[in-house]
Amino acid sequence: MKIHRLTVQAAAILAIVSLLLSACSYSNSDQTASSGEVRIVKMTQTASNITADQHVTLQKAAPVIINNPVSNYDIPVIDFVTDNTGFAVKEKYGESLTLIATTDGGKSWTEKKLPGQFVRSLDFIDSNTGWLLIEEGCSLKNGMTACSKLRLLKTQNGGTAWTTQWQASSKENRIHSFTNLRRLSFQDSKNGVMLANGNLYVTSDGGSHFKATAFGLKDFTPLSMSFPKGQTGYVTGNVGKDAGKLAVLKTSNRGRTWQKQLEIKAKESPVSSLGIQFMNENTGWLLTNDTGMMSGEIYRTIDGGKHWKTMSTQRTGRPTPTDIQLADADIGMISLHPGAGPIEGGIWLTMDGGKSFTSVAPNHVTAVNQLQMLSADHIWAAADDMNQSGYLLHSSDGGRTWKQSYPKSVSFGSATPAVKKRIYDALQMEGA
Repeated sequence: MKIHRLTVQAAAILAIVSLLLSACSYSNSDQTASSGEVRIVKMTQTASNITADQHVTLQKAAPVIINNPVSNYDIPVIDFVTDNTGFAVKEKYGESLTLIATTDGGKSWTEKKLPGQFVRSLDFIDSNTGWLLIEEGCSLKNGMTACSKLRLLKTQNGGTAWTTQWQASSKENRIHSFTNLRRLSFQDSKNGVMLANGNLYVTSDGGSHFKATAFGLKDFTPLSMSFPKGQTGYVTGNVGKDAGKLAVLKTSNRGRTWQKQLEIKAKESPVSSLGIQFMNENTGWLLTNDTGMMSGEIYRTIDGGKHWKTMSTQRTGRPTPTDIQLADADIGMISLHPGAGPIEGGIWLTMDGGKSFTSVAPNHVTAVNQLQMLSADHIWAAADDMNQSGYLLHSSDGGRTWKQSYPKSVSFGSATPAVKKRIYDALQMEGA
């Protein structure tokens, strides 16, 4: 099929093509783009009976084409336990949550309804056992969302059935647009920690009982945490009621005692943390946030927090960093969300420990909520587009190229023979 330059006549043909594709059926083929490639696609969201057609689009060396229905759901969290087995949660305002899961590396997905209106965290330790932190009883009050209940659920059969492990009145702070969604960290079926309602809770029986941690530091409010292995964990939080200081604390006995490792004083506005992440007991990053300046500093330690080095200063507002992931001491990524815009979000990659970053976000990616680096090569991203329609991306080459894994796309090749012929004839007439 010969492709001609788009003219006024071609535009009319494209409209015909878009209508003809309404007869296309669902296909599970992944969609990638190559230089100068023309794609005719149609997405169907059968669960909500929403469809959205996309016209012929010309892309030049684009790493991925995002194909999504206007469904207005987000995918805030993602968690893979192996290269093939992973989970994510779909969130749509006014509806209950949905768990999506794959056991074949994203080739196919299953969906199961969940309780709750908002997801706060997701953590699986294998293909069967996982925990989910949710909020319920949510409504709009004075233009802001308020929820009455916070609940921790546990599954032991891959999400088919869930039991309540812990619940309390929700005291979550919703002043900020972006909240930390890495609030659960389980090492095994028994031992784990949970960050909820401004406290860090520790369990040694799989979540049946929790004990609030005493940090031994006056007016310390935990903001984010990372428990890389065994009994070792790190927590960062504000010190003082005016958020004038930020501290990093470390435990070597699963929260029984804590030692202060780093303290940062606010400069011209309150200081906070947008995340702390350790890839092992020794190597980790901290990203601070100077609220008034919309900037923050990346700190790195390679000796278990004994020494911290400022690696670089980065923008922390519009877009706002939403997640930090490390593959090793030098390679890591930060996901970005635009918030109110006007700039887009994306994905930053560093190869030098945080000194410099390069954007590796595929085209049309507006907002990235969470990342997971299984290795320096294998990366998953949960993202939203301009319509707040969530999708999952996967890279197997360190972010050089990406494929949309969920939801699946419909390609030109999935059309019936009759529809293919009508499309072909229409394009031939345009070229005559």
